Amino acid sequence: MKSCNKPRNVLFAAIGAALVLSCSNQGEGERCSTLTGSDDCETGLTCRLVGSLELCCPSNRAPSVPECIPPTAVTPDASTDAADDAAAQDAAQDSTDASEEGSGL
Repeated sequence: MKSCNKPRNVLFAAIGAALVLSCSNQGEGERCSTLTGSDDCETGLTCRLVGSLELCCPSNRAPSVPECIPPTAVTPDASTDAADDAAAQDAAQDSTDASEEGSGL
């Protein structure tokens, strides 16, 4: 019966080793855990929060993958908003002028 346990032990050891190795040396843009510091990441990369994900990203150079570029908030262009507001006011004035002409005022 001992011979039946030996293959099983080897299988469990292989699975355990694969699990341990699969969570280390992550490349740029790959998932990691900030709980382990940067131990999950390859040399030169640090584990940091990007958006809502923890990713291995470079700390001393620009990222080479889009996953490491933090999302930016989109702010409306003030000049476009002002032009739109002016156009809306002109249209409202034109409408008022037209109704006054029609009423004989």
